[in-house]
Amino acid sequence: MFNLFVVSVFWSFMTDIWSDPQARRLFPIIGLGGTLGAVMGPIITRSLVEFIGLALLLAVSAAFLAIAVICIMLLGKWAHDHGAHRNELGSESAIGGGMLDGLKQIFSNPFIASMSLMMLLNDAIGTIAYVLITDYSGTTFPNDVIAQTRFAANMDLFANIIQIFVQLILTRWLLVRYGASVVFIVWTMTIVFFCLTMTLVNDPYVPVLGTLPWLAMVSIVDRSLSFGMIQPARESLYTLVSRNLRYKGKNVVDTMVWRAGDVVSMTSVNGFRALGINVAGFGIIWALLAASSGLIGWRLANRIEKSAFIEK
Repeated sequence: MFNLFVVSVFWSFMTDIWSDPQARRLFPIIGLGGTLGAVMGPIITRSLVEFIGLALLLAVSAAFLAIAVICIMLLGKWAHDHGAHRNELGSESAIGGGMLDGLKQIFSNPFIASMSLMMLLNDAIGTIAYVLITDYSGTTFPNDVIAQTRFAANMDLFANIIQIFVQLILTRWLLVRYGASVVFIVWTMTIVFFCLTMTLVNDPYVPVLGTLPWLAMVSIVDRSLSFGMIQPARESLYTLVSRNLRYKGKNVVDTMVWRAGDVVSMTSVNGFRALGINVAGFGIIWALLAASSGLIGWRLANRIEKSAFIEK
């Protein structure tokens, strides 16, 4: 839960100090930092745990966290002098209000409501991918933990490589040149294409890239584009709304709505499996969820990039 909270607050802070044009250029690069951290974390852990043990490994984690706090303090000082929103009224004062304000904004503010719905749909997509990949791994490598681990590691490697390329080149170019709405369109068309192709192939478990089957390829593309395209585009839209929405509604969407989506999505997926839905059927559901999420994101980006939402 701490990771969800601290990442959400971090992005709230980012949307608070950068303008929309700056966010389009910088958020893909900032997101790349998270990607590299996700890659380096397991490498550092694997390299050090045998030499210093778990207890000191926690101290290493605490040291990294302390460095992050120092960076935030320095960035806050920079934002005081150069931040895009530094001249706004109350830009550095406490927002005030009640602890349930963010929850209320889900039902009262159209921007936060749309973000919540997108989060639920994308969470459902991630749940479907997780369940299908877990089933495939367990069926293909029964009682072979090493093979299952190797398969998962290969998926992580491919997803991270694609994500780095997408964040550095494709997303940054699309955001700067066309805005978030086009990013949502490109993401939607790509995911729908891969999902429908998986549905139409004779056997989604047949390897198509090395030992990776079509199902794994769809999951890799989905995960890499979700973090490499959707997150920077979504976060850039928060620069166009008030601080009240950035720090209240956004944090509820990134934490409570996300976790609630996990529960609802897993329950729904188990229900579909009980009804006998196979991989092809889930591919269609996957495509429909992506199309719905992309449509909401496209309409939201088009509207907010042309005229700011009226806060309610």
